[in-house]
Amino acid sequence: MYLKPGELHIARQPTIITTLLGSCVAIVIFEPTSKTTAVCHSVLPYDQMNMDREAYYYVDTSIEYMLDALRFQSSMKGKLNSRIIVKMFGGADVIKGNSPKTMKAATVGEQNVRAAEHVLAKYGLKADCRKVRGLRGYKLMVRSDSGEVGVKYLTKTYDVS
Repeated sequence: MYLKPGELHIARQPTIITTLLGSCVAIVIFEPTSKTTAVCHSVLPYDQMNMDREAYYYVDTSIEYMLDALRFQSSMKGKLNSRIIVKMFGGADVIKGNSPKTMKAATVGEQNVRAAEHVLAKYGLKADCRKVRGLRGYKLMVRSDSGEVGVKYLTKTYDVS
């Protein structure tokens, strides 16, 4: 299945989930006991307007939803399995001239990565595997039954100046 920006998928059956990332961030959470994988493709860091209809568009609300869903389906009475595996990808500075070296403010990619780290830390979690930042986007291929992720760099960048 292909995950578009602002989408989230929870796979309880073996599935290959793919997505393309630039400044967006994908969080992959694998729960090994049930072999359930949750993946989001979030576009912006924080849902400051509490717009539920676009909750998966944001890093913070996507992670919260995935953790709630895994907690709800857990056989551990609403607790997260301490063996869950978290992986983080994306947050690149894909537009030339839009990098931290040329801007004083953090780029969208950097803000997305920081937001993910912040929300995960709130739950005592951190990404066990990270492939973030840089100047090129990524193609992800996630195996939901194992939580394994294949990453391929995209070769093109675009100059919008």
